[in-house]
Amino acid sequence: MIKKSLITIVDLNMQLKKYSRIAITYIFMVMSINVHSQTNINSTMIQDIMNMSPSEQQRLAQQYGINIPSGMMNSGQINTTETPVITDDSTSSSSRVLSPELIKAQRLLADKDKEEMIDKIERDGIPIFERDYDIEQDFPIFGMNLFDNQVSTFASVDNAPVPDNYRLGSGDNIKLLLFGSQNDEFDLSIDRSGNINIPQLGNLSIAGMTFDQATEYIKSRISSQMIGVNVNISMGRLRTINVFLVGEALIPGSYSISAMSTISQLLFTAGGVSEIGSLRNIRLNSKDGSSFNFDLYDLLSKGDISGDRRLRSGDVVFIPTIKKVAFVDGAVKRPGRYELLENETIEDLLSFSGGIENRAYTKKISIEKYDTGSDFPIIENLDLTDLSSSSYVLSDGDIIRIAFVDDRANNSITIKGAAQRTGEYGFYKGIRFTDIINKIDRDLEKNTDLDIALIVRKESDISRKIIVKSFSIKNAIEKPNSFEDPQLMENDEILIFSLSQEELNGGEKDLLKVESDVDQGLSDLNQRVQENDSSLNNSSIYGPTELINVIADQEYKKIIEFKKEINKQKELRKGNRIDLIEPVIQKLYQQASVDEPVQVVSIDGGVRAPGEYPLIEDFKYLDLVRLAGGFTEDAYVDRAELRRLEIDEKGAISTELIEVDITNDLLNRIDSSVSLMSRDNLKIRRIKDWNIKDSITLTGEVMYPGEYLISPNETLSSVLNRAGGFTNEAFIEAALFTRESIKEKEREQLQILGDTIRRDQASRSMTKESEDFSVSSKEIEDGIAALLSTEVIGRLIIDLPRLMSGDDGADIAIQDGDVLDIPKFTNAVTVVGEVRRSGSFVRQDSYKLDDYLELAAGMTARGNKKEIYIIRANGSVDKIRSERAESLLKFASENDGILAGDTIVVPIKSSYQTPLNMYRTVSQVVFQSIASIAAFGTVFD
Repeated sequence: MIKKSLITIVDLNMQLKKYSRIAITYIFMVMSINVHSQTNINSTMIQDIMNMSPSEQQRLAQQYGINIPSGMMNSGQINTTETPVITDDSTSSSSRVLSPELIKAQRLLADKDKEEMIDKIERDGIPIFERDYDIEQDFPIFGMNLFDNQVSTFASVDNAPVPDNYRLGSGDNIKLLLFGSQNDEFDLSIDRSGNINIPQLGNLSIAGMTFDQATEYIKSRISSQMIGVNVNISMGRLRTINVFLVGEALIPGSYSISAMSTISQLLFTAGGVSEIGSLRNIRLNSKDGSSFNFDLYDLLSKGDISGDRRLRSGDVVFIPTIKKVAFVDGAVKRPGRYELLENETIEDLLSFSGGIENRAYTKKISIEKYDTGSDFPIIENLDLTDLSSSSYVLSDGDIIRIAFVDDRANNSITIKGAAQRTGEYGFYKGIRFTDIINKIDRDLEKNTDLDIALIVRKESDISRKIIVKSFSIKNAIEKPNSFEDPQLMENDEILIFSLSQEELNGGEKDLLKVESDVDQGLSDLNQRVQENDSSLNNSSIYGPTELINVIADQEYKKIIEFKKEINKQKELRKGNRIDLIEPVIQKLYQQASVDEPVQVVSIDGGVRAPGEYPLIEDFKYLDLVRLAGGFTEDAYVDRAELRRLEIDEKGAISTELIEVDITNDLLNRIDSSVSLMSRDNLKIRRIKDWNIKDSITLTGEVMYPGEYLISPNETLSSVLNRAGGFTNEAFIEAALFTRESIKEKEREQLQILGDTIRRDQASRSMTKESEDFSVSSKEIEDGIAALLSTEVIGRLIIDLPRLMSGDDGADIAIQDGDVLDIPKFTNAVTVVGEVRRSGSFVRQDSYKLDDYLELAAGMTARGNKKEIYIIRANGSVDKIRSERAESLLKFASENDGILAGDTIVVPIKSSYQTPLNMYRTVSQVVFQSIASIAAFGTVFD
């Protein structure tokens, strides 16, 4: 589909360029016809127009009051040397000139509509007897597309070899080459009297002779009258003849064509027949009164050209309307609409359609007939295996439906799942499993489950119910032809499971999206080409059309690679037991009844493939565990819970819980374990927090950094001891501990914050607050997007020095994915924010907070001294109380409590304004106050 659409886009672009020139020619022809209605326009005049420059063409068009877009001006030349003259006496006495290219352009427009119609008709998956045939009634009749080819198959017959029986006439040209005692060359035309004039011989009458007779006659005259002279005779330019094409032709009229032309060549010249024109009853009426019918289907279906008569001057070719059409669909080689003659039968129709398929169901075909005396169509059934049915005569409008036989083989055994060669195998009485599969390495996949497989068997042909049996592949291959090797029956399905659980990840849906995106992208690119987007000419070394080809090829390769990946995943998944068993479960549910409860059980918890499974006769709960792929690593295999539903005498459902001892049953015989009943559910418990792959990563200044596997509820101190503790350069106060669960929590909080901002904005827009709030919704959304794109760290603040001192209260339980990073010691204090020079400085024991601010060149005017805070090396935050900030930024301790690795942050003062603005505000307040007092005094005066 994608490749076809890509080719269509490129072809469309090329056609637009080509037919724009044809359109110009046609416009000029119409102009000339309107102005000089009695003047014949020859091909030389058209060629002169096409040789003009675009500006000259534009001026000529304007002279006749026609505006032609500059993009349609001619950029090349069209060969019009073979342009036929077509005269339509039924409309006017004027002559019209139509080039073969223009006729083909008209056909291309019709082709586009037909392609769209074909796309609508393609309905794969709809059963043949459920299809709607309204659209098919407009489908083109077989043979019409003979004249629709975009690449012209019509060639001039002027240079074709002339047969010996060709009869010469006025206008034919004869070439004579004399050699011997006299060497000369003559190019002679037969005049209206039927003569040619040969110097030294005079006039010779040859009109009406065949070319062979004329050759012998001329040679005999030269040999008798010109001694020692030999002659070579050949045909030159052939004469033209005038014929009429009338009836349901695409372009009826009078045609001047080569004398060698036949009926079919005339049809090609005229563009074929109309939509209602007959292809099978084309009548040739000769000037001498004789008449002949030409059936184009003889040429199309049999290759018989005997009926394609050569035309003579004055002949009339008449195309009547179609009398009878039938439609055939289904199991034929070429479904479609076909024109039929009066007494043709269904055998003739099937012959035209290429014959029936080898998988056609011919015992019962459907014929939908339309009777003018009935309100509704009539359906008839026909058995094509009966020889007398081949003479069934069809009527106009009949619709024949031929179905395919069922793909299922009658006597077969089907292998599905994790086998090397899945599919159907022939059945014979006494066949066993090992007669089909007997080598594990050769016949099965590498990851095949050898412990258990299923046989899905039809109970009977009448009931269509199924029963399910199980067996061990390993035991069957080890003990062939024994009771372990099951004997198979006709139409059995053997399900072989895989131990892996590969997922397809919705690949088919992804593929459809990829194809849709490629289609849309190429459509947009083609639109830009049609609009003459100048950026395309500068963006690549390719031109616009070549650019489409290159991009289409690249995108198509991507789709192919994507399909390969999906097929690879499907191959891995073909033994998936859930996929294989799901149709069986659905069938068991469908065949359940009041008398026979559904034969389905289920299993949950610590097994590889939990879900629903068929209830097999004498099935034990441990058999169900095997069918579900066995226990997982975290399964609690001491005891399990079996839930059973029971219905009492009053119809109420009660639940019985049965505790099963797995360990005891595994040690003893499996046959002694609990048997399963309909709708039983087995729950295999899982060990909490069990995952042997859980780990923590230690980096930085630890003795043995790396990834450490952890046990459930293991603590951080335990892992640090296993890692050998810290190096001498470790800065444990600045330890960075991150956790995945905290990252997820931070992302969630960012999302909540973004939603809160949106809610506040929506509320503000419904109040007068919006008048004082100048931020647009787009700016808010951009800010929220930047907020959500912020990288989250997931840091958990820990007190590692306290932990290392032996305080158990500082210890924490670690989780999978935790990371602890211990940096090297650094004796630096960093100052950031609203200071004149941010930076890091060596910590001094005697330095206070204002000393570090002085090292940073002091605070800026925007700095908020009341909100200064310190980020400690371990990630915690200490905020300075306002009374301390007011008292010259001093802490109670000697060095204000600033430690190595700390970061001092001076935030911005949100209420800050420049002194000029402040003075202006104060002045306005004072002025307004004075004015108010004065006004108040005036009132009392």
